[in-house]
Amino acid sequence: MNMKKYAQEEFAKIKGFIKNNNFTLVDINKDLCIMEAMITENSMNPYNIVHGGFIFGLADTAAGILLKMNNIKGVTSTANIIYLRPVTSDKIVATAKLLKIGSKISIVEVEVVALDKLVAKVSFEYCVI
Repeated sequence: MNMKKYAQEEFAKIKGFIKNNNFTLVDINKDLCIMEAMITENSMNPYNIVHGGFIFGLADTAAGILLKMNNIKGVTSTANIIYLRPVTSDKIVATAKLLKIGSKISIVEVEVVALDKLVAKVSFEYCVI
């Protein structure tokens, strides 16, 4: 079975936060994971723009799935997000790239775009357990 099909089957089993936020797996290979989220009124903050936690949640999910598909069991030790512009579109897309797999630390970088514009950049450091 190829990685994308396996990942989609595993992803379909996930409940709670990921499912409730309309996160969808688009593509995955050993170095890259692409996910998207459709924006609903529940994704918005009081200013009627996409909530930063929603953006961060999609990035975190894409990074975590990329690690899982590389058989890395890890927990986030640090994360840094830079929000570059507000999101008012109906969809965001996160692309996670594996930068380092180590015996103690793994690093994933994620870019989140809306309407082909970079809206956030996130760097995750995972403690391998």
